[in-house]
Amino acid sequence: MHNKAFLIDAWQFHEGKAQRYSAEHAPAADVQIWYHCDRNDKGLTAWLQSEGIDHGIISTLLAEDTRPRFQQFDDGESMLIVRGVNLNEGSEPDDMLSIRFLFVGNRLYSMRRVPSKAVTGVRELLATGQGPKSLEELITTIIEQLHMRIENFLDPIEDFIDELDSDVVNSKRIQELNDVKRRLLKLNRFLKPQSYALDALHKANLSRFKKFKVRLDHQRDTLLRILEGIEFDLAQINLVSESMQQITADRMNRNTYMLSVIAGVFLPLGFLTGLFGINIGGMPGVENGDAFTIFCIAMGIISAGVLLVFRRLKFV
Repeated sequence: MHNKAFLIDAWQFHEGKAQRYSAEHAPAADVQIWYHCDRNDKGLTAWLQSEGIDHGIISTLLAEDTRPRFQQFDDGESMLIVRGVNLNEGSEPDDMLSIRFLFVGNRLYSMRRVPSKAVTGVRELLATGQGPKSLEELITTIIEQLHMRIENFLDPIEDFIDELDSDVVNSKRIQELNDVKRRLLKLNRFLKPQSYALDALHKANLSRFKKFKVRLDHQRDTLLRILEGIEFDLAQINLVSESMQQITADRMNRNTYMLSVIAGVFLPLGFLTGLFGINIGGMPGVENGDAFTIFCIAMGIISAGVLLVFRRLKFV
């Protein structure tokens, strides 16, 4: 097995025990084997074909981009594609990674492009002898780990939304809201079809998963709760955004209104100063030394009169 570069890990399950698998000895018919593969490697396609897997199924397993789904080919052959948050360093968690599973009898083939913390955690449990004891429990445990990490990722986002104050309106807060909304929308894009995939797995009622029906049903409920939480968070963000937009609009309207009032007060004053600024003969007060004082007093009286009229009209 070591000369297969695409093979990340391999485990065999027999009589409630798990141990690493090697190709030195052919396994018994009742021994279950899990092959965890890197779908970046070009040699994987040829190996899957040598395992007798249909070309169409291989194309789906190795497709560049695919939605979560479950498909049953016959009683012993089925495919499950799920998504999880990408917790690798330098990656955006909401750029969700894909894990593809194919059951063929007592063989389980899993494909990934980038490492998954959920799968790595299960492999570490297997190495300590505390992990799953069968392929069916393996898939169930990985789904549980995927959903647990999604919940952990969403917890701080929900705390941020709960602490939002719509009265605080600035470019930084608006950018934070947009970033959180974008992340939630990307999660929602893949988690909805994932809930449909788990529903399809439940309805298939595969005999091999009968022992883990309760745990899988719990994960269906967990995913439904996650989706409901995302929809609620998005509704809260929209509500806060609308409140911020209303506050911003009110501020702009108030500022525009004050400018209009100020313009209204200075309109007659501007007219008078413009009129008396005409430099032609016949202007009143030209020969009177007190004319400027009288003019200033008159403008003050006019301003007070305009403000009084505005107040009576409830403009101010």
